[in-house]
Amino acid sequence: MIEAKYKPTTTPKMLQVATYAIARIKATGYMPTQEEIGLEMGITQSNVCNILRRMVERGFAERLEGSGRRHDGYRFYPELMGIKESDGND
Repeated sequence: MIEAKYKPTTTPKMLQVATYAIARIKATGYMPTQEEIGLEMGITQSNVCNILRRMVERGFAERLEGSGRRHDGYRFYPELMGIKESDGND
């Protein structure tokens, strides 16, 4: 049996979402809403939802159902995305 070695990759938008969300969580204790992320990044809420879904599928984040204000929260794994602590995750 041939075993494929697949390493999930990040996109610039994934890095931008994660960096912004981690900084907001650190500053406020809350995950920003998808609407807030979209406004910050200049993209639609639907695009934010798709980016977060892809991050979960690739193992860069975990969805925490019912953990936030008006929405689900996410746990991010910045070390898997190459985000350093100085980028807002300490």
